[in-house]
Amino acid sequence: MSDDTYDMDLGRIRGALDGLGGVENQFMALKGEYLGDHERYRGWNGDKDAPDDYYTKTEPDDEKTVRTLTEAIEGLGLAVSALRAGLLESLGSVKAVQADVSELIEQQKRIADPDSGDDSSYESGEDEQSGGKH
Repeated sequence: MSDDTYDMDLGRIRGALDGLGGVENQFMALKGEYLGDHERYRGWNGDKDAPDDYYTKTEPDDEKTVRTLTEAIEGLGLAVSALRAGLLESLGSVKAVQADVSELIEQQKRIADPDSGDDSSYESGEDEQSGGKH
């Protein structure tokens, strides 16, 4: 059942942002590791300077696999980066709303507290005697 409140744990959001930053870096490292590992096997299917039938049949698939996999890794890294940017923007928005609401609450407390010395409730030019008379 909802109590009509909106609560957000800013610490957990900051933790998620840190975690996403780590995942983004892991994707970039993974791409480099994959390309480095693949380089060790370059030429497994023959010599590009003297291609035979096997090389001619397998090289296009190998090139496509490398390209597709590196694009997928890059795409996942970009997706995580975009998710992180969106979460960071949301965090900024929440913090701005919290600051505005906190200020409004403090203003209302000052108005409601007769001992605060704040006469801002009378700044509009109205006094107690003008109410109710037309």
